Amino acid sequence: MRHVLHIILFCGIANAAFCQKSFIVKGIVKNQIDEAIEDALIMTEEPSTIITKTNKKGAFEFKTSNKENTYIIKHVGYKTDTISLNLSDVRSLDDLNFEIVLYPRELDIFVVSAKQKPTVVHGDDQSSVQDFIQINDQWLLLSYYTSLNKDPIIKLLSKDMKLLDTYEAPKEAIRFFKGYNKHTYLICDEKVFIITAVQNDIRLLPVDEENFYSQVYFVIDTLNNSYIYKLNKMEVPSFSFYHQSMEDTSKHIFHKSEDQFMMGLFRAEYKYARNEEKRWAYQQELNTGIDKELWIGKLKFTSSPYYKTPYAPLFVSNNEITLFDHCNDHIYTYTNRFEKLDSVKITYHTSKSDKNWKQPILMDKVQNQWYALFESGGRNYLKFIDISTGETQKAFKLYYRYTENIQIIDDYVYYIYRPYASAQRKYLYRELIN
Repeated sequence: MRHVLHIILFCGIANAAFCQKSFIVKGIVKNQIDEAIEDALIMTEEPSTIITKTNKKGAFEFKTSNKENTYIIKHVGYKTDTISLNLSDVRSLDDLNFEIVLYPRELDIFVVSAKQKPTVVHGDDQSSVQDFIQINDQWLLLSYYTSLNKDPIIKLLSKDMKLLDTYEAPKEAIRFFKGYNKHTYLICDEKVFIITAVQNDIRLLPVDEENFYSQVYFVIDTLNNSYIYKLNKMEVPSFSFYHQSMEDTSKHIFHKSEDQFMMGLFRAEYKYARNEEKRWAYQQELNTGIDKELWIGKLKFTSSPYYKTPYAPLFVSNNEITLFDHCNDHIYTYTNRFEKLDSVKITYHTSKSDKNWKQPILMDKVQNQWYALFESGGRNYLKFIDISTGETQKAFKLYYRYTENIQIIDDYVYYIYRPYASAQRKYLYRELIN
């Protein structure tokens, strides 16, 4: 686990000691949340020799007769730093008090690139691919000739990507959606359809839009005969995850995610609101029971460029829940009884070296692996996330720039791409993650 260390070095020395050859050096090693760091090594630079290490309280102490020397502070998971001391220049104890910040040690990230050009999964000169989804051993592609608003089409492909059927989709189609009930839907601007493929024949059936968004769309997944979903009706930087039994309507919170810094800014908008806005917010609080500060924040701060929607994707696999809570900087694991099993700290979304995090967490459901997506200079990079440690361990650079709709299936990364300034349509590509 990576942390920022605050190492405060105190050298205890009596006035009489300035004329002696022996000096006592003391210090304490802590992390950014004021936790003691045990077993941090204190070493001499040349020759490289371990002098001592910190105890359970993060404290260390050693005696030196060298008036001038360089000491190394070292710990697994943190960048090594040095302290240069010239005790001959010391005039008071204040001169011997040091505060040193060690920044997180990044693992040796090596970037792997495809050795060969990606394979074209599907593409033709007449239509462009907009979206794709795998259903059982077949594929559905949402394509168009000129635009989705005019002539969208759905294509059914076999496992080996042979065209089986085409269907003229409703105008203003947007994308596919895979529901918790394993059904595949086509979401349009004002309508929703369920898609089936019977004997390689595409069929669309309209569904009630209100029922779809109230009973299917918001459900993340199911586990142990319960629905799993989250609620954030006010669009505040805080939401809760619930589980609800399929046999009754009782619901229970099992996790809450909140960006406390963002919430502080959200609530602060009330202080600067006009009096008529405050009166309106107070009336809303009386009518709904929701805090008046949240009503003002929703009115003003959600449209601010500083507002960021909290991101905490949840996945169900191996009869457990894996939740990437980027507000609380942890990955949480829950049992199928919704009891917290484990948690590990994550820093890839806040680390300066990973500033280009693009936010989506992608899961390879076949291999049961997770990846974080990063972007730099138009290049997309995938970093494998070890959920047992929270670390990102390697980076895979996609062959092409400006790829779209990235999905990972069975160690292959699929995406839509069209070469820049090219007459080529948007094709569906794939490449093997090395």
